Amino acid sequence: MRNPTIIRIWLALVAGLTLVMVLVGGVTRLTDSGLSMTDWKPILGTVPPQTPADWDARFAQYQASPQFEKVNSEMKMEAFKFIFFWEWFHRVLGRVVGLVALLPWLLFAGLRWIRGRWAGWLFLVPLLVLLQGLMGWFMVKSGLVDIPRVSPFRLSAHLGLALLLFCYCLWWMCRVTKPRVAAGDRRSALAAWILVAVLALQGFFGALVAGYDAGIVSMSWPKMMGKWIPSFDQGLPVVVHFTHRTFAWIVVGVALGVFFLGWKRSQLIRQKAPLVFIVLLLCLQIVLGVLTVIQGLPLHMASAHQVNAALLLGASVVAASELGR
Repeated sequence: MRNPTIIRIWLALVAGLTLVMVLVGGVTRLTDSGLSMTDWKPILGTVPPQTPADWDARFAQYQASPQFEKVNSEMKMEAFKFIFFWEWFHRVLGRVVGLVALLPWLLFAGLRWIRGRWAGWLFLVPLLVLLQGLMGWFMVKSGLVDIPRVSPFRLSAHLGLALLLFCYCLWWMCRVTKPRVAAGDRRSALAAWILVAVLALQGFFGALVAGYDAGIVSMSWPKMMGKWIPSFDQGLPVVVHFTHRTFAWIVVGVALGVFFLGWKRSQLIRQKAPLVFIVLLLCLQIVLGVLTVIQGLPLHMASAHQVNAALLLGASVVAASELGR
């Protein structure tokens, strides 16, 4: 590989834009904007409506959707423009991420800065962006039928691909750095990878909470509906919410274990730094989660909770890479 610094900058840019995508995607979901665009035009869809006639046509398409008929039948044009903006912005940002992922890769490969296995591994970056876009439309389609809500499991897959792309870029940013003097520790690295798996599972539960609108079933903490173990008569939303907030304590236990084990056995500042970030981000995540629940899911708090979860997952991937090499 040649010019690793430029390649790291490229990976950092894709990772940063993906994090912004997670934020915008969270806002799109929380504002129920995801079903405002009922078609998918990868090129023509980048241009928003320009004239009143264009807006009327777009609004007419939305009025034929199940979400308008069953949920938003009294929505006016101004409210439609608001939700349309977030979905349109989310899709356009996705195209920007795709271009930033693909065009530099073509340049690096053409200049032979990357070749062989490096070219193959790094080609997964634009490929993951493409898969993310396809999964996004697959998710939206699930809400354009009888039930005016996207599939929670497709939503989880959509978010999961974004987090995978984010972590994959961070991982390769670590891999293209210069060899370090200190030896890695397999035991600490394994513990960090266990934390990554636990956080990924917690992220899946969190996506289900968003998909089922389960965050509003209880606005109290630490108890749910006045009980340590709530009644599950209200169905799956209560189960999902309870699972998400209960599994969080497993995340805390694993994260603290990784911190103490890694701190004891690591030798370099660059190995210890991500461990400190894990603890700080974990504390912030708990606070954001509690505040999000007891304040009734305010948009800014819920969005911060989701972005911080991505940062915590990314810090764990960096820790696993640094501890294991």
